[in-house]
Amino acid sequence: MDLYAEITKKIIFAQKAILGPVAVSIASKTPGLDMHDTNHPSFSSDPKEVLVQLVKNYSEFFGDISIEVCKEAAHDALKQGESIDLPDVLK
Repeated sequence: MDLYAEITKKIIFAQKAILGPVAVSIASKTPGLDMHDTNHPSFSSDPKEVLVQLVKNYSEFFGDISIEVCKEAAHDALKQGESIDLPDVLK
């Protein structure tokens, strides 16, 4: 699984732990994100931009705390020594 997909999956599962199944519903409405399988999300557009939109969707639903949950999940998805160009909202 590519690293952007892994980060996306971790964010969705972290949000699901707090919000329940509505977290998957919110993710599935994110443009450019294919949610046919929550364990293997894929992208039909730029993954970095999709992540920005996903975080925005969660923050609109649950407020600023959801941004922190997304940041933590994104950083947890990165193994030690890995780096990726994260969107500013996840830094």
